[in-house]
Amino acid sequence: MEKAKTDKYPRIILDPVHGFIELSPLQDELLAQPELQRMRWVKQLGLIDLIFPGAHHSRIEHCLGSSFVATKIAEHLKLPEKERELVQAAGILHDIGHTPFSHVLEPVLPKDSMETTRDMIEGRTEIPLPNAGHIPEILKRHGINPKDVSDLICHAYKGKKYLQQIIFSEIDCDQIDYLARDSYYTGSTHGQIHVQRLLSIMRLVDNEICFVEKGLTEIEEFLVGREHMYTSIYLHHTGNAAAKMLLRAFESLKDKIPNFLYMTDAEVIASLLNGTKYTRDIMQRILYRRLFKRAFEISSRKFTKADIELVKKASKIGEKKLEAELTKKAGIPEGYLFVHLPANALSLSEPRMKNFNIKFVRKDNSSINVTEISTLVQALANRVTPKELFAVYTPLEYREKAASSARAFFA
Repeated sequence: MEKAKTDKYPRIILDPVHGFIELSPLQDELLAQPELQRMRWVKQLGLIDLIFPGAHHSRIEHCLGSSFVATKIAEHLKLPEKERELVQAAGILHDIGHTPFSHVLEPVLPKDSMETTRDMIEGRTEIPLPNAGHIPEILKRHGINPKDVSDLICHAYKGKKYLQQIIFSEIDCDQIDYLARDSYYTGSTHGQIHVQRLLSIMRLVDNEICFVEKGLTEIEEFLVGREHMYTSIYLHHTGNAAAKMLLRAFESLKDKIPNFLYMTDAEVIASLLNGTKYTRDIMQRILYRRLFKRAFEISSRKFTKADIELVKKASKIGEKKLEAELTKKAGIPEGYLFVHLPANALSLSEPRMKNFNIKFVRKDNSSINVTEISTLVQALANRVTPKELFAVYTPLEYREKAASSARAFFA
C-alpha cells in the first residue's frame, strides 16, 4: 500500500467554503485512498448543474469539509485527541458508499448506502478499485476501531452520545458542510449559514451536545435554510425529471453493468451511451438538456383532501406499475413516461429532515427542546417540503397524451 506523503510540514488545502484546511496525518492518509479518490469524480448534487450551472463540485470536497467541521466541533468542545481522530475519520469516510451521481442511483442499491459504507470501512467486501481495501488497516494503525467509525456513520454508535451527534444528528458536520457548500456552488442564499457562529453556541452537557439559548436565531436560520434548500434546489422539478430519466435508463441496463457502485459519473455516462438504443437516447437527452417535461402534477402549495387520497393511491400502486399503466393508456413508447413522488426521494436522501430533537441549555442549566421555544420550528415541522406531491414527466411531444392519461386515471 502506498502511504500518503509525509513532509516536515502538514499538508494544507485551500477550500472555497472553509478556507485553509490543515490535514492531520490520519486525514491525509485516508484522503489518498482509492475509495475516497473515486469521490473526486462523483458530483455532489448529481444532475442539479442542469439547473444551477455552478454546481459542479464533487463529493470528495464535501467529505473533506465534513471532516474539517467535525474537527472544529471536537476542538470547540475540547474533546481528547483520540475522540477528535475518531470523528475526523467518520467525517471524511461517511460518503464513500455513494453511487455515481450521488443520490440519483440509490434506489438501485441492494441495500442502504450507509451499510455499503460500513462494509468498505470494516473490510467486509472486495473493492474492484486499484490498490483499494486498506482503510481498515489505516484506522487500526492510528488506534481507531473501524467498527466505531462505521457505527457513527450508520447512526448505531453505542458510545458517548456527543460523538454520534457530531457525525449524524439533527445538526451535524455533514449537514453543516453540505448546506454551506451547496449554497456556495449553486449561488443560492438559502444555505448560507454562519458555520463558526453555529459551532460557538454548542455546549457539552451530560455527554450531550446542546446549544445556548441565546443562539436560537442561528438554529432557526439553519433549519429554515435547510428547508428552503430542499424545496428550491435539491427537489427542483427539473432536477427531479433529469434524475428520473437517468435512473430509469440505468435500471434497464444495470444487470449488464457489474460493480456499478464503484464507478464514476463518467463511467456510467459511457455505459449508457454504449448500451441500448433506449439508454443512448435518454443519456443524450440529459447531456444536451432535452429533458422530459411535467405533464401532470399535484402541488403541495394548493391541494385538497381528494388530492391527498390520489397521492396515497399512487404510492400504494407504486411508481413503476403506475408508469406502465399510464404509458399504456396514453399510447406512449415504453420508457418515455415517468412518475415521481418527491416524498420518497426526500426520505431516502435526508432522513433527518423533520427531526427536531435539538436541546437548548438555559442560564439555570435546565434544558428545553427547540420546538418548545420556537414557533418557527413548529411551523417547519408541519410544512410540506417538496413543491409537488406527485408529478408525471414525459417528452414534450407526448405531453398532452400523458396529461390526458393521468387525468383519466385519477378521475
